[in-house]
Amino acid sequence: MNKTGAFKFVATRVGMAIGSGTDIAKETGHVILIKDDLRDVVFAIEVAQATMRKVKQNLFWAFIYNTLGIPIAAGLLYPFFQLVISPELAAALMAVSSLTVTLNTLLLRGFVPSLKRGGGGSRRAEEPSAQRQAPTLTQPLGAGSR
Repeated sequence: MNKTGAFKFVATRVGMAIGSGTDIAKETGHVILIKDDLRDVVFAIEVAQATMRKVKQNLFWAFIYNTLGIPIAAGLLYPFFQLVISPELAAALMAVSSLTVTLNTLLLRGFVPSLKRGGGGSRRAEEPSAQRQAPTLTQPLGAGSR
């Protein structure tokens, strides 16, 4: 987790309690971890971030959809293009809007935390010595060190 993400988490004042903790910790915690595994903290943070990303996506697409759909349904485009939407079609389009939000949210079911993907923790870059190329046959073994 980078420093910015850690600062955001601390700034939100979210309390976490481990399931085997005291009752007062469980009552005051916003998130209660069932197992005694601290990796679940990373999982909880990543799920919260993925959920907020999905909420922002849903709000964006609903805003765009309604920005385009409401003027068309109100007949604003009739003087220019003679385009009018019947109330039945407007109701169907609103149902499609709700369906797209629901289907977009269901994509969270495929969420895999970084610890399970193998991307958890900070990895150090490969050492420069490991990136060196092996000497070729035309170059004597001790030639590069002089």
